Amino acid sequence: MSAISHWLNRSLHVWRQSQTPDGSGGYTVAYVDQGSVVCKVDQSTGAERLAAAQLGSDHSHNIYCETDAGVLRNDKLAPTGVDPNSAGTGEIYRVLSTTVPSSPRYLKAMCEREELA
Repeated sequence: MSAISHWLNRSLHVWRQSQTPDGSGGYTVAYVDQGSVVCKVDQSTGAERLAAAQLGSDHSHNIYCETDAGVLRNDKLAPTGVDPNSAGTGEIYRVLSTTVPSSPRYLKAMCEREELA
């Protein structure tokens, strides 16, 4: 049991961008489900949102996972049943960056929440 496992109260699927040749010299882009991770979703602090806004970003949430969760920059995190490739409704978090503290207890993913319309 890790130092943060008792805080991890949600399961989100990790979706990673994949490119497939389209036969005309280009490619199509789709997100592929990489499996689920247990995590904790928090709103970012006012200071974090301000710092992100000054850099032209919209850091709305922090998502905490186990250090070996395999979440990378530009991944999308979504609950079961929400597919970032299709129209529908639901929450999706786009990973802006990830970090692990110097004493690795968790992976922190700084995210922007997107709404499917």
